[in-house]
Amino acid sequence: MLVGCALAIWAQSAERTLNVLGLDRKGAPVTDLTKADFEIFDEAKPQPITSFRANGGSATPPVILIVFDLLNVIPSQRAFTSVSIVRALEPLEESDSIYLYILTNHGSLYPVHALPLTRPTLLLHKNAEDKEERVASKSAPWTRQIDPLMKQAFEKVVQLRPTEYRDVGMEAGATFRALATLGAQLTGLNGDKSVIWITRGTPNMVSYPHGCRDFEFGSESGNYLAGKCRDSCPDLQSGRKCIDYAPFLEHFSAELERSGTSFSSVEETGSELSTEMRGSRKDTLRQLANLTSGRKYSSGDIKRAIADATEGAHGRYHLTYQAPQPDGKYHSVRVVCHRRGVRIQAPQGYFAEQR
Repeated sequence: MLVGCALAIWAQSAERTLNVLGLDRKGAPVTDLTKADFEIFDEAKPQPITSFRANGGSATPPVILIVFDLLNVIPSQRAFTSVSIVRALEPLEESDSIYLYILTNHGSLYPVHALPLTRPTLLLHKNAEDKEERVASKSAPWTRQIDPLMKQAFEKVVQLRPTEYRDVGMEAGATFRALATLGAQLTGLNGDKSVIWITRGTPNMVSYPHGCRDFEFGSESGNYLAGKCRDSCPDLQSGRKCIDYAPFLEHFSAELERSGTSFSSVEETGSELSTEMRGSRKDTLRQLANLTSGRKYSSGDIKRAIADATEGAHGRYHLTYQAPQPDGKYHSVRVVCHRRGVRIQAPQGYFAEQR
């Protein structure tokens, strides 16, 4: 038995549902697991599974949301990544449940092929869905027209970056706000969902030596703390104030988990040195994948990421159990699969928030 790595998700009630992916040794989805194959431990104490749902028999294809990130782009990789997206999407026979957005270099979201709008938002590009400008044919998969659609999108969204986004902190804040906007749209859709973020990532800790402040994001349930101003952050220069985006990562991943959404990334890499330290761009990609049963892919591996999201949905299971009452502490969770040779990806903890 192999267990995938994960971190923590945010709890708001005693009942918890875990989104679990079952894979064999070759990485193919395992579709015939049963409730009896699983066991859940909360703080090392066994918890009975009160509800079990296997997705393998679902005829509904998973929703796949692809986000091409130009705000955090490596300039030398932009053309290569655009071509890779075209090559990955163009041959697809079924594309009704695949959606593509560009996170522009000025922080807004441009839908190349838009999600059904389930929540009002100001971040989506106003002219993106003008019907007279759509190139895709209604009779064929929209992905067959991905090349002209991408060219049309680039003509509209590729602009000189405004001054405020030369600040890494503003860049990170705009990125997380855009991801939150898309996450809110996904919560209104049924079925299993996957996000594929094509990016080099954005830091989740940013140094502000001259001072900073807490800030909040809005949601349907009210505002929540997204960035915490701290006197110092681990792995950053000591004695300097910083913004820690851990509250956003915890809130965002919990919202995704509750809506049955996994979050994966295709990491752009260049000649610059990168680091795995806490708060880095790579750390953000790692945390979001681990917190939601997602994966982190290498540069250019877009086709594989889409294929895994499509096939992997058949190996997803939703396990519900009655967790201890929220006590404001971190709880470790361990999901065990008793079938030999099965590797599972599942969250391994949560923050039991007290309301």
